[in-house]
Amino acid sequence: WLKPFAQCKGVKETGFLRSPSVARASRRDSDMAARRKSSETEQEYVRLESPQSSTWLKWVAMALPLLVGLVVLAIAPDVPLRTFRGQLVRFRHGSSLRSEPLPGEMEQGAVAAEDPPPGAVVEGCHVNIILARHCNKRPPWDPHPTPTELCTEQGLLRGENMARIFGKEGRFPEPTRLFARHMPKDMYSSRDMYLLWPLAQRYGILVNTSFAAEDVMNLSSALLEERPKLCGQTVVVSWDHCSIPALAQALGCTEAACTTCWDDRDYDTILWLRYEASSKQDWRLSLQVDHEQFGGFQGESSYRECINNPVESTQFGWPCTWLSAWTN
Repeated sequence: WLKPFAQCKGVKETGFLRSPSVARASRRDSDMAARRKSSETEQEYVRLESPQSSTWLKWVAMALPLLVGLVVLAIAPDVPLRTFRGQLVRFRHGSSLRSEPLPGEMEQGAVAAEDPPPGAVVEGCHVNIILARHCNKRPPWDPHPTPTELCTEQGLLRGENMARIFGKEGRFPEPTRLFARHMPKDMYSSRDMYLLWPLAQRYGILVNTSFAAEDVMNLSSALLEERPKLCGQTVVVSWDHCSIPALAQALGCTEAACTTCWDDRDYDTILWLRYEASSKQDWRLSLQVDHEQFGGFQGESSYRECINNPVESTQFGWPCTWLSAWTN
């Protein structure tokens, strides 16, 4: 007998008759429970998926600036890339790249100068190459010889003095390139580096250690070949005093100071070679013998350290003249 009433709106056949208001309330409660369950399911899904989504977003955020930078470089490479490369070369090699002026930098009516062809000499160009002996040491025959590749206190202070006498406030021009002997395998100290490191720190230059003690001829050839690219620059070389006469002669110096053997006690002399281009294919060389004026000469005059030394000047085909005091 309930079947006719079951067709009424809001009435269910559940074993008893409910009023329409009760039916609506029941349906509303059922809908709310379903929505709560659906919401909880969505929250659980978000909670489970959010760590992966967060990681993915982090990767996107990290990669986006790089992609933007690459796009900018691809569109306009001359502006940021040229500046960056110029700074890199100034730090590593002590020289700035000569680049074309950017739009708007040239005065109206001015004509951009063309780069000289490789190896060409610019008339009036001058290059300085300065040769100095490594930091001070006590010789092997001294009662207290200095350990291998280490320096005396005077030698360490002399390196600080080198940083003082080079540059605008010093007596020598600011260096743009520094050269020291290559350190042998398993050797972690260098007398050349002790001398040049204060200079390198002051002017932000890396020391070139590509050439070993026996590579005197290769070093001289490289320096002479690089002169067209070194206009207005100064190169400082710290080397073994037994080899400096050979290096100076290989660089073209024929003066007596370059052909005379270097005294064992001399940690003060500086050979300043100045090259000036007189034409597109000719260089004029002048020599200035100067002194660091820091400690002078120490010990007795001799050439004992260089006799039978494998890097003595004669070994490179450039013999040097002994002082008269050594022949007695």
